[in-house]
Amino acid sequence: MKLQAIRYFIAVVEAGGFRAATKTVHVSQSAMTAALQQLEEELGAPLLHRSRRGVTPTQFGRAFLDRARAIERESRKAREEIAQLRGHWEGTVSFATSPAIGISIIPSVIKAFRERFPAIRVRCVDGLYPAVLGGLRDGHLDFAISPCAVEQLEPPFVAELLLPADVVIVCRRDHPLRKAQSLLELAESEWVISTGAGGAGALIQQAFQAAGLSGLKVGLVCESFMALPGILALSDLFGTLPRAVLDDTRWRQELAIVPIRERLPAPQIAILRRDDIPLTPASTELISWVRHFAAKLGRADV
Repeated sequence: MKLQAIRYFIAVVEAGGFRAATKTVHVSQSAMTAALQQLEEELGAPLLHRSRRGVTPTQFGRAFLDRARAIERESRKAREEIAQLRGHWEGTVSFATSPAIGISIIPSVIKAFRERFPAIRVRCVDGLYPAVLGGLRDGHLDFAISPCAVEQLEPPFVAELLLPADVVIVCRRDHPLRKAQSLLELAESEWVISTGAGGAGALIQQAFQAAGLSGLKVGLVCESFMALPGILALSDLFGTLPRAVLDDTRWRQELAIVPIRERLPAPQIAILRRDDIPLTPASTELISWVRHFAAKLGRADV
């Protein structure tokens, strides 16, 4: 099975036809057709269906597509790794970060990294555990930085702890219960949570259970940390926010931290990655800067 044929197959599927695909991979249509015919013979199944509307993958092609993309990604990573080991610092690093880390340390991380390796293209996206596991699994992400239920991780994922998340309960500044001192006082209130079950944003559910309270009233699930502060400021909902997000939002003056006595669960912010696939030198270097600035942030909070 030739890597070139796999790339041709991906190009045809993504372009929806041979003519458009040849322009993206710079090869003649006859050469592409011959390579794909050989690939189909090796797999023993037709991969593409040709019609007047274009070219689409067959059921076998759809099944093969994800594996083909994974093979192509790992091939690219292998080339980048060898180039970097030889001193040619080029290629791509892709990672996801939680909003709090994105606000607090990632700008400094990227600045320091790019000063040393300007030819490396960095792709940074928003993401939280457990949603980031899909990107790590399929290779779209090299690593992720997120609060994480470490005890729930299963192979091939591993976590390197960085620092505890600093999370507070928040409501609008003139809410009648803004000075509540216990979760019991908030038992009948409606909540917005920022992630689904298993995510850091659902920690208020854990806090309610630890306090012997049941039936948390979830009125809204909002996974946008850009929207969440405004939603809290303009409603009667309660919610949890990372302190870094609260301090950075333009809604800060419209929000109040609820001074409950109970300690909220403190999820650990961790670097998440797969341990069955090695990181490239560039990814390792970027992670070293994450550790550096996370350590500085941790010392500043002491």
